Amino acid sequence: MPQYNVIIYDRPDANRLEVRPKHFAGIPQLVEGGALLAGGAIFKDDSCSLDSFAGSWLHVEAETQQAVMEILKRDPYAVEGVWDLHNVIIHPMTAAVRLPVRFPGVDEKMYQKTK
Repeated sequence: MPQYNVIIYDRPDANRLEVRPKHFAGIPQLVEGGALLAGGAIFKDDSCSLDSFAGSWLHVEAETQQAVMEILKRDPYAVEGVWDLHNVIIHPMTAAVRLPVRFPGVDEKMYQKTK
C-alpha cells in the first residue's frame, strides 16, 4: 500500500494545547489500524517548546492521497480548526529507516518485529 509524508501547518489562531488530549486519544486507533506509521509536531524554532508549535508531520499508509485527506479531516485537530487543511502538503514516499517510539495506549504488539 502507498505511504505518504504529510505536513500540516496550524492556523495562526489555533489553540493546539486545548485540543491535544482529543487528538492524542485517537492516535492508538490509527496506529493499530495501520494508517499512522509515525508522526509528531513541527516547531517554529529550535526551542521545541509548547508555545512554538507550527503544525504536524505524519507518515501515513493509505490507498490514495484522497484517503489520507479523509483521515486528516476526522482528526480533532481538523474538526476543531487547529490544522489548516487548505494548505496541507502530501507527498508519496518510502521510508529507508523508521525506529519505533512508543505512544501511550498503543498495544505493545504493534512494536514487535515481524518476520
